[in-house]
Amino acid sequence: AGPHLVICSNLLLCGLAMDPAAGTAGARSSTEPFDEEVAEVMTQLLARAQRSPVSTRPAAATIAEAASEPLRNASVAGLQRRVEEKAARLRRDLDQLASRKRALLWQQAEAALARDAKEDLRCHEEAVRQLAESTTESVQAALAAAREDTANTIEEIDGRLALLERVREVVEQQQAEQAAARH
Repeated sequence: AGPHLVICSNLLLCGLAMDPAAGTAGARSSTEPFDEEVAEVMTQLLARAQRSPVSTRPAAATIAEAASEPLRNASVAGLQRRVEEKAARLRRDLDQLASRKRALLWQQAEAALARDAKEDLRCHEEAVRQLAESTTESVQAALAAAREDTANTIEEIDGRLALLERVREVVEQQQAEQAAARH
């Protein structure tokens, strides 16, 4: 196969389908100028390959010869320029996608951290609530015991005051009797 046939074969392997009978791009009918230009160059290369005699040289020699042969066809040069432009656009798109992916990963990480923090707060909130309930119950129990002690102390004081009041009444009565007996 000639150098042009090798190039055609490589282009076919890259996914650019050709209809060899018609000599035009067949499977991909696109209105994009780049695809039309590729189809035109492919057609020219295929026609050139069909005119060239079949070479019995090894494929490496054929490829080396194809690489050293100057490309004089303006459409091949235009195609190369378009391929380079498209490659540059693809690199920019890839850089933008990588940047967007990093930003998305940051957002996901922030969301995960926020969820974890919220869950930790919820867990700590529950622990604090339980501690507050336990403390409240302890305080209420201590207060109830203090109230009971206070009530018992008040009863005891009231009982002693009543006793003192009776003692005072008895003392006053005895003093009144003694005062009446003296007169």
